[in-house]
Amino acid sequence: MSWWAGPFVKFLGYEPVGQWRVFGLDPDRRRGGSLPARVPVPKEAWKEWGRKQRPTRLSHATVAEYAERFVNDHPNHALAADLKPLVAKAPLAAKVEEALKRKSWGEAETILREVVRIDPGDARAEMLIGLCLLERGELDAAEGCLGTVAGALGDDPDFHLFRGRLAEQRGEVEPAKAAYREALALQEDHPVVLERMAFLGEMVEIYLGDLDEPQRAYVPADAYEKVIVDSWEQESRGPEFYLERSEFHLRNGQASLALKAADLAVTRAVQSGTPEIEAAGQAARTRALIAGEDFGAAEEALLRLATLDPDGEAALACRGQLLWFTGKREEAAVSIRQAIAANPDRMENLHLFLDPDFPRSERDRAGDLQQLIKDHPQSWAVKGLAATVAMVNGDWVKGAALAAEAASLGAADELLIELTGRLGRQNMHSEIATMIAWAGGWERFESAHPMLRCNLAASLLVGNEAAAARTLWLSVADDEEAHPEIRIRARRALSELESPDAR
Repeated sequence: MSWWAGPFVKFLGYEPVGQWRVFGLDPDRRRGGSLPARVPVPKEAWKEWGRKQRPTRLSHATVAEYAERFVNDHPNHALAADLKPLVAKAPLAAKVEEALKRKSWGEAETILREVVRIDPGDARAEMLIGLCLLERGELDAAEGCLGTVAGALGDDPDFHLFRGRLAEQRGEVEPAKAAYREALALQEDHPVVLERMAFLGEMVEIYLGDLDEPQRAYVPADAYEKVIVDSWEQESRGPEFYLERSEFHLRNGQASLALKAADLAVTRAVQSGTPEIEAAGQAARTRALIAGEDFGAAEEALLRLATLDPDGEAALACRGQLLWFTGKREEAAVSIRQAIAANPDRMENLHLFLDPDFPRSERDRAGDLQQLIKDHPQSWAVKGLAATVAMVNGDWVKGAALAAEAASLGAADELLIELTGRLGRQNMHSEIATMIAWAGGWERFESAHPMLRCNLAASLLVGNEAAAARTLWLSVADDEEAHPEIRIRARRALSELESPDAR
């Protein structure tokens, strides 16, 4: 900036250069887009958005466009030299964005290295090179890239996001959480950081508003738990309710809430004098403690369960799972086999049985699976697991046939969601129709899990059963207990079904 321009900048907020207005950028805006200290805005554009407005919301592409025009108009101006790297990098920006969207990490890295060659001071490009290396599993190289830009991007929330991602890849959960907290301190609504914190159990995703304008929000896990537990304690519910809630939260990866619900189930069962439900509550406590890796407390809960129901399937299953996750695989295998013999429909035991590390005389999981089918021909879980294995191995005909058998035997909603999802993605809607028929007809599923109802409705529509599809979608759209995204999906499907083009 020339000496005489100082008064203009002081009083007007910009330096006039012919038909241009040159504005200074705040440091955060510069770092976020790897922009020069000052950027030009054409006079006509400046007039459109008001004399007191500053170029804080201009897109990177627009800034680059203005920079190129300014350089052409004023090639000898002192600012032109600062703008030329931005102009040279501009054609590469869209290519980088497209490569990152396609997750073509090698291609993106090559383009980004060209960006850094043009502008060695582009810290953001260097950080994105670190992201590409991270996604390819080159963790040490990624850490090196992040280290070189730490000084320049220490106030950039994306920098701390990538630090957290790197720590996660290395299995360092607490350092990852610390990095994400630093990112949120800089940008409290950073969507990706919030998703990672939710994945790590620090935050919980909730929805506000209504279905016309749903608003995703995140709350700290401890605050969310307090609201849930307070609502439980203010209501008079039977132990069965808390057992169901414990299973629900455990299935959703919320071990702490699952444990609190199981504790309430046990308390209510003792109060009502129902030892069989108390035993089920102790089993739920044991599973929640195992999921939370509190193995000492899990062992104590298991001892209590064993006194209530020493020979029950739940005690065998919990003992096998506890032994498995504490590294006692040989002992675990004995209990898991016994638990499967007592109840072949408990899916977690079947998964452990087919785990590659499960002790067996011969490493023949396929043979063991066939033996399970032979030993338990009426088990929906065994048939469903066999269906999944067949589909994963590419034998869709066999997988669909086994899925239909699992449905006819009363398969749980969670399994049917998986099987119909796999078949639906292969456009095997007639096979899903067969599953529905073998299960006794679509009416059986009117109160099933909302996601399952949506999957079935989509296949029924393909099979020209629009009335049935409409009924299932309506049931989801009106289900206040369903996740908002699933209800919105149902509403959109109904809208498309009722549009003139669909008739």
